[in-house]
Amino acid sequence: MILGVALPHENVSWFATKVTDMTPEPKAMVMPKKGKAVTGKELKETLKQLMKNWGPWAQMQMKALLL
Repeated sequence: MILGVALPHENVSWFATKVTDMTPEPKAMVMPKKGKAVTGKELKETLKQLMKNWGPWAQMQMKALLL
């Protein structure tokens, strides 16, 4: 179990402050009926296309979205 993530080069740290054990309801675990399944590579390419006009700021956002 990972309780913390630190990215020093990005000046970002996230740490759990509380851990609660709970059983999810089965209806909360149902896959969506709409949409198309894509691979990680396809997702990255789609995001690159959508963010191509964002300039250098896009690279930081891409890291955050794919974290």
